[in-house]
Amino acid sequence: MKTTLLLLLMALMFIMGCGEGNSDNDPTDTSTDSDTGNPDGTDDSDTTGSTDDSDLAVAYADNVCGFSEPVTLGAVEADGMVLVPPSHPDINYFGRVDCTNPTAISMAFPGVSIRAKFTGTAIGMVYDDHGDAVNPNFFNIIIDGGEPTVQQMTTGESTYELAGGLAAGEHTIELFKRNESNSGTGMGIFLGLRINDGEQLLPIEARPNRIEFIGDSITCGYGNMIETDDPDSYHFTTTNSNAYESWASITARALDAEVSIVAYSGRGAYRNYGGGGGETVPEMYLDCLPDTTIEVPWNIEQFTPQVVVVNLGTNDMSEVTADTLDSYQEGYAAAMEMFVETLRGYYPDSTIVLAVGPMLYSIGLTAVRTVCRELVDARVAAGDANIYFLNIPGNANLYGEDWHPTAATHAYMSGLLVELLTDKGVMPL
Repeated sequence: MKTTLLLLLMALMFIMGCGEGNSDNDPTDTSTDSDTGNPDGTDDSDTTGSTDDSDLAVAYADNVCGFSEPVTLGAVEADGMVLVPPSHPDINYFGRVDCTNPTAISMAFPGVSIRAKFTGTAIGMVYDDHGDAVNPNFFNIIIDGGEPTVQQMTTGESTYELAGGLAAGEHTIELFKRNESNSGTGMGIFLGLRINDGEQLLPIEARPNRIEFIGDSITCGYGNMIETDDPDSYHFTTTNSNAYESWASITARALDAEVSIVAYSGRGAYRNYGGGGGETVPEMYLDCLPDTTIEVPWNIEQFTPQVVVVNLGTNDMSEVTADTLDSYQEGYAAAMEMFVETLRGYYPDSTIVLAVGPMLYSIGLTAVRTVCRELVDARVAAGDANIYFLNIPGNANLYGEDWHPTAATHAYMSGLLVELLTDKGVMPL
C-alpha cells in the first residue's frame, strides 16, 4: 500500500518532507465523492475514557515550513507596494502545506493558515489558484483579529488587495483557506505578500497549542453555511463550504490552538463513499497534496499535536444493508485499529479522540459507535490511557447541503469536544 511504502521511506532516511527542496506539482486525480446520510438526532452525547534537528524543532514550533534565512523584497511596483517572498521567516504557516519550493507554497487541504505581522497601511498577496467558475475557492481574511472578510479567488495567478486605508503602524493578517482539495480544484500556490514600500514584516507568535483533525466532509465544513429543512434540494458548493466554521477550527479558536485539518469529502477509514475509488484517509495521511501525481510526503515532525481527533465512519457505512453490515463493520474495525496504532506511533504523548457522528444513523451508527468504543476500551485496558471516545448526536432540525451539519451544529460539536478536553485536563480554556 502507498502508506506502507511511505513509512518505509521515512524509516530509511531523514525526510524534510514539505519543508525543503524543490517541487512542481499539478493536481490530476479526478476522483471525489461526498458524504450523505440522515442523522437520527436521538442519542445523548457521552465520553469514555541546513540546520540540525534541534534547530528544525524550534522552527517548526512556530511555523510548519521552518523558514529562517533572510530574504530580499521585490522591486517597488507601480502602486507603491513590494512583494514579500513566501519564504520570509516572519510568515507563519500552519496546516498541510508543501514548502519544498520556497518561492511557491502549495496547499490543498482545508484549514491552512498563513499569518503575519506587518507595518504600513495596506496588505495584499499574490496567489495562483486552481479553482474554476463552477468551484471557485475562498479565503477568509482576518485583519488585526477582527471579523473575517471573504476573498473569492480567480483561476490562475492573480494579485489581491486584501486591506487598505489602515492606520499607520503595526497590524496582523491571517489568510485562512476555507475549501478542501476537491479533486485538485481546491489546490493553490501562495506566491507572497505585498506591503507598502519602506515597511516590513515583524515576528508574530504562534498560538500556544496544537490540535489536528482527521476526517471526511464533515470536518471539511462541507455545505455548512446554509440552513435548510430540505437538504435534498441543496448539493455541494464551494461557496457554502467553510472550514473556518467547521468544528475543527471553532475548537482551535476556543483552545487558542494552531490547527491542522487532514480531511477529504467522501473518504473513509476502510471504504470510501459508495465504494468509490481513491485513497482512504489513512492512505492519504502522509500526503501534503492529495490530488497530485507527484509524491510530496508530509513530515510529521513539522506539526506535533497535543490532541488528534479522528472522525471517520460515515462513508465506510454508506449504503450499508443487513447483508453487508458484518463485512463493512469488520473492515472498518481493522482499518481503525491499524490507523490508531499508526497515529500512536507518530504521536506517543498526544491525546487521541475517536469521535462518532453526527451524520450516521441506524445500523451504520451502531456499528461505528461499537467499533470506536471497543477500540478505546481495548487500548485503555492495554495501558494507553490517553485516548477517549466522543459521541456526537445527530441534528434532527436544520441541515447544510446534502444533509451535512450547519455551522451552528459544528459549534455544538465543538462544544462537546472542548468540554471533554477541558474536563479531562488535556487542554485548558
